[in-house]
Amino acid sequence: MNGNRVSGGEALMVFSLVRSSDRRSEFFTPRSGMKNMNRKKPEFGLLIDYEYCTGCHACELACAQEYTHKVGIRGIKVFEVEQTRPDGSEYLTYFPFPTETCLLCPHLTREGFEPACVKHCMAACMKYGRIEDLAKEIGVKPRMVLWVPR
Repeated sequence: MNGNRVSGGEALMVFSLVRSSDRRSEFFTPRSGMKNMNRKKPEFGLLIDYEYCTGCHACELACAQEYTHKVGIRGIKVFEVEQTRPDGSEYLTYFPFPTETCLLCPHLTREGFEPACVKHCMAACMKYGRIEDLAKEIGVKPRMVLWVPR
């Protein structure tokens, strides 16, 4: 693994590490038990179309400017995954991945605005909305992921 660049086989491992090493992961841990199970069920999420992400990192920058997280803590992180095709050619895929610190910018969405990452995504590959509405769009094309905060 080199920075944010990983090979195809390492991608799942890196995503798991991001989730478990994030500071908000202590929000619900085996030690905290069931204390957070009373929380309201999420209504909104992000639909991410990985096919069109160009790896510009605008979502990361927008999140960093919106919040004052410590260095290394991000609400979204863009990973680069190198893959080798059967013909031997190399292929680079970018994955914007919301972390456990992502709250979907409630101070913006309450006022009717999009989360900072969605607003500033130059490839327009992220969409914010109600989970039920976004879930209907997943069947339209492959390489889309619906992300919902805990």
